[in-house]
Amino acid sequence: MATCIEEPASNGGTQNANFKGDPFASKIDHKKVARVNHEINNLNMQEVKLRLQHRGGDDNGSVEVLRKRLKNLMVPNNKVDNRSQLLYYVVIDFEATCEEEKCNNYPHEIIEFPALLIDTKKREIVDQFHMYCKPEVNPKLSEFCTKLTGISQERVDTAEPFHVVLSKFHDWLLSHKLVGNKRKTNFAFVTDGPSDFSKFFIGNCKLANVPLPPYCRKYINIQRAFSAHYRCKKPSLSGMLEHLALKFEGRPHVGIDDAKNIARILLVLISEQAALLPNERYSASGNVYHI
Repeated sequence: MATCIEEPASNGGTQNANFKGDPFASKIDHKKVARVNHEINNLNMQEVKLRLQHRGGDDNGSVEVLRKRLKNLMVPNNKVDNRSQLLYYVVIDFEATCEEEKCNNYPHEIIEFPALLIDTKKREIVDQFHMYCKPEVNPKLSEFCTKLTGISQERVDTAEPFHVVLSKFHDWLLSHKLVGNKRKTNFAFVTDGPSDFSKFFIGNCKLANVPLPPYCRKYINIQRAFSAHYRCKKPSLSGMLEHLALKFEGRPHVGIDDAKNIARILLVLISEQAALLPNERYSASGNVYHI
């Protein structure tokens, strides 16, 4: 039997589960909120789409996404806490040297270093950093790596080494006052999974004999943030896009394209009031810990 969530009365008043415009909304009835959330959780795809259409909400996405969207419209205490989102986010997605046959001791070296600066208030990408890196331990790219990433041998041969690119990235962060003495706000890095920092970045810092920047120790694994917000299993990048009824733009495994698609997901999470604070950190040995 379909669950019925009562709609606004025809005279403009509200009944039971409809909280929007309620003069007593500041005094949250937590039992009522729990009941509404429970009822929304039991709506099927067609039912939740109809509720969203009635309220002028976006009805594109998986049932988990649509249920969360409906809760945001109906339940007053589902508003974001100002302390649960930062003013800026920097989306990272490295591409690194690789072989077709996996080897635990293979020294992955970053060959594409993209970063996108997201302004939460503007809800858009406001700047980007994008450079290629010349690998030094294995300067010749494997055929598999070139085919996977689309990065040519000539591209990396004419690029600067990792430590130079890292220095320029630091200058880029300084130019936006995200780090340094003139730092104006807190920000967080956003990645698709833990490997970008705990594997590729930390490994390259060791290979290049450069200290690990202190501001890189914590980050947001967007898979975990997405899973927590929509209460779904932790999805891949393509899975998150599918949940949101979005198509991948560009080419997979091209760092800047992957980063732009991660940013698209992040902007949806920002607009839908998700909690977006660092949720992982890593040790000097590369071990990942949940925050």
